Amino acid sequence: MDKLTELNQFRNRIFIANIIAGSMIAIGFLSFMASPGLGMMLFVGGGIALIVIQCTLGKQYRIKFKEYICKDVIESIFEVEAYDPDHGFSEEFVESTYFVPHGNRFSSDDYLRGSYHGCTFERSDVCVQEVHSDGKNTTTDTLFQGSWTVFSFPKKVSSYLVLRERGYGYGKPGGGGWFSTAPKTSKVTFEDVEFNKRFDVYAEDEHDAFYVLTPAFMQKIKTIEQANEGGMILGIIDQKVHILFHTNENALEPPIVGKITDQTTESIREELFQIVDLIDALDLIEKEV
Repeated sequence: MDKLTELNQFRNRIFIANIIAGSMIAIGFLSFMASPGLGMMLFVGGGIALIVIQCTLGKQYRIKFKEYICKDVIESIFEVEAYDPDHGFSEEFVESTYFVPHGNRFSSDDYLRGSYHGCTFERSDVCVQEVHSDGKNTTTDTLFQGSWTVFSFPKKVSSYLVLRERGYGYGKPGGGGWFSTAPKTSKVTFEDVEFNKRFDVYAEDEHDAFYVLTPAFMQKIKTIEQANEGGMILGIIDQKVHILFHTNENALEPPIVGKITDQTTESIREELFQIVDLIDALDLIEKEV
């Protein structure tokens, strides 16, 4: 049995189990008025069944998908040092960059560390949310959800810089205040009018901003933004360049409704090849002298 067939058989089992559990909930709800005891039993039983399905079959299916599809694709492209589907960047690491707002709910998975033609990188999917509840209603604001990739940066830059695509509008990074540990930045504008309309740039040192964001580099950023979905953030800190895409998606997850096909594998490959495209577009491979 090949890997796709095995995965699809697993997916079918989960799909059927979810239909049965969902039917129990629906029947329980409809029969509650006529038979409260039976209706409640079916309704609660269906809900418990859905939870059990996700915690058992759903978890096993996800593990197999990561092993059979994601891991194979990753190893075919990169020199891999580590791949951990269940863990990602720490909340402390993400908050320390001040590239995205801090929230009160955090998750990260699909951690990948490796290299491509000598350029080292780390990547994870990250989700930062702010959840509010007044006791009756709960609202969830997704502050950032998407891919976060960190590369070694050939240029020697010691200060902090963050560039955000307009539309991902959370204003000046950090937060300020006498006791804030956020870098003290100011907004920088450039002669490129189109660039200023599309991006906001904040930097600790204006000279470093102009050193990094040359006209050629700004053109590369505009090209990258056009080629990728989601709000783009580029940040430089501790001699690393961070590229984030706010897509509102966790990219490397298995489908439940749709059948797994060769196109599924190709979609995973395209997602991961984004790393290669960024390395090439930003000339992150150090040239031999």
